[in-house]
Amino acid sequence: MLIIDEDGKEVRDSWLEKGRSMTYDSTSIKDRRRTWNGAFDPARMPGVLGITDNAVFLLAANLTSVPQLLALRALIAGYPDVLHFTAVLELLLKVFPETTSPEDYVTIVYRSYRRESEPFDPSRIPASFIDQVSSLSQQSLRRKLAEFNLSPTPRQPANAEADEKVLTQWFFDRARRVEEATGMIDLARRLVLPDTTNLIQTPPFPPQAVSIWGKGIVQVLETFIFDNDDEDELQLLSFENLDANSAVRLLLSRTTPETVSRNIRNLIVPFVEYVQFHEPGKDKGVWETVWDWLLDRAMAAEMDFVSNLANDWTERDHELLQEFLQTCLTACYLCHQSTPAIRSDFHRIHASISHLSQRLDIPSSEELIVLGHPETDLLATQLRSSSPLTALTASSLRFLDQMITSADIVSSLELPPRELVIIREGTEEAQTQLVDRLLRNEQNWMKRTEEQWRHLQDSLKWLQSASLVLGKLSADTLNTMVLTALLDATGIAHLVRN
Repeated sequence: MLIIDEDGKEVRDSWLEKGRSMTYDSTSIKDRRRTWNGAFDPARMPGVLGITDNAVFLLAANLTSVPQLLALRALIAGYPDVLHFTAVLELLLKVFPETTSPEDYVTIVYRSYRRESEPFDPSRIPASFIDQVSSLSQQSLRRKLAEFNLSPTPRQPANAEADEKVLTQWFFDRARRVEEATGMIDLARRLVLPDTTNLIQTPPFPPQAVSIWGKGIVQVLETFIFDNDDEDELQLLSFENLDANSAVRLLLSRTTPETVSRNIRNLIVPFVEYVQFHEPGKDKGVWETVWDWLLDRAMAAEMDFVSNLANDWTERDHELLQEFLQTCLTACYLCHQSTPAIRSDFHRIHASISHLSQRLDIPSSEELIVLGHPETDLLATQLRSSSPLTALTASSLRFLDQMITSADIVSSLELPPRELVIIREGTEEAQTQLVDRLLRNEQNWMKRTEEQWRHLQDSLKWLQSASLVLGKLSADTLNTMVLTALLDATGIAHLVRN
């Protein structure tokens, strides 16, 4: 039998070897092991407690349940063959109080995983705990171990792959157990994402799968709960059981324009990384759900969600950036309203797209954008699948800028870019009606000053020649309509007709 001496070295217990054939009186041994303060005297009993393996395991369980961590560490050091790696994990999973701070016991797991030994100091083990197990029969020991749902297992040869798998599952099980028993998800997070400053990371501890799960599931849920005061409604296991798309919808459900960038960064990105780790390739589908959610906001005229996120986009992945920018373009054509605040968001979105697109090698085409069927081309499905409006090119960015500027010009009519696109691709009659509304629909249109008439005429010319919203009208037709409205406003037209 191997034991550990005071210097932490394994030595042969010659005392035990010599005494195998002798019979000892248990009471006298117990008396001789005591010191004046009730602890064991290492000088009289060097490195052994004189109890069976089952008694050692039960002693460990009793120490774990209290818990008495210093004593447990000493017992592990003295009996590494009994309290081996998997045995220690079983004790900490099944017996250790869930309310205990993870910082108090994660180093025990770390040392056991690394097979690191400590000097055996039996004086750390209270004599009263030894007394509880030393006189029990094997049958009684097994019965008490069963009450803890424990049974001793032989020590297995070291196997790095198998050990990592066992440790990974232990972290999962322990964290779920802690959260379920206490409702304190921060304890679960501190367990799976411990401070690793003083922990050797070759191989990683905790294992990579645990860290990614901790960041993408446990910490994400903790952040969501405490940001939204939902502590009584969400539990770790129920969140884990959601499909990825439902989880994303849940994480975004309390998002506001002010928190959208933070929530994407702190909730969605780590969750997607977790999904990608477990199911490579599925992350694209998760981001599709995010884009759908953003487009839902656009259709609800909540363009500040899109503009705030575009203004604070930090992800560097080029493929993801391109998808996001195409989503921003699509959002601008799905919005059905045009208020001063929304038009301001349109401008911010366009500025952000122009800036972010500089990271990408986008085509610099000068082709004019022509839509064959604007009503169907502006459907969400078409915009997202294949549309010149949302293809990330220099032409599409320039076209969006023209439509946003056009929306500013016709602000009194509150027409969004999508409506202006329809008019641009529509009939001459539709464009004539737009001009007539712009000339005569303002409440005080008959009281415009000369400068206001001149500015309106210049704006209409820009709509006709630059953005082509009035492209089907000739310059002469446009001038005639402006002059007629001016005459009507001054009353001269009435005199001319008479």
